[in-house]
Amino acid sequence: MERFLQSNREKLLFHYTYALAHESKEKQQLLLKMIVEKEQHPNDHFYFKSSLALLSNEFDEAIEYAMQIPDEDLRHYTMAYVEINRGNTPRASILLQRLPFSWRRSTLEALLAFSEQKIDEFRENTTAALKNCRGIDRYTIDHLFNKCDIK
Repeated sequence: MERFLQSNREKLLFHYTYALAHESKEKQQLLLKMIVEKEQHPNDHFYFKSSLALLSNEFDEAIEYAMQIPDEDLRHYTMAYVEINRGNTPRASILLQRLPFSWRRSTLEALLAFSEQKIDEFRENTTAALKNCRGIDRYTIDHLFNKCDIK
């Protein structure tokens, strides 16, 4: 996957995915701005707008964009991710309950456990998320989990 992303960085979505693992926050923001300008599909457009707001710690704005995502699972996933980053674990837990059991739910449960320093629960959910995920999604969450500093 790494080689594929490196060799396809001229395509914005692949470059952004690569940037999540290897490039600065500023580069990620620049790529997201470019994606938002081009992306017209409502699910993707509002997901990337929410991600851009989240990178700037604009949590309310990120939630506003996430609420406009038509796909219910992606909307709840994005909203819960924002709430975890905001530190609003009660709201994130409520949103998690709306997601079906999938790699998305396991990913968020792992991040929630990490935010509460529940290391065994974090590891268990990390394993479940990676087991049930493939391709670019797996690459992305694997790098996300690797950035979690377990104490």
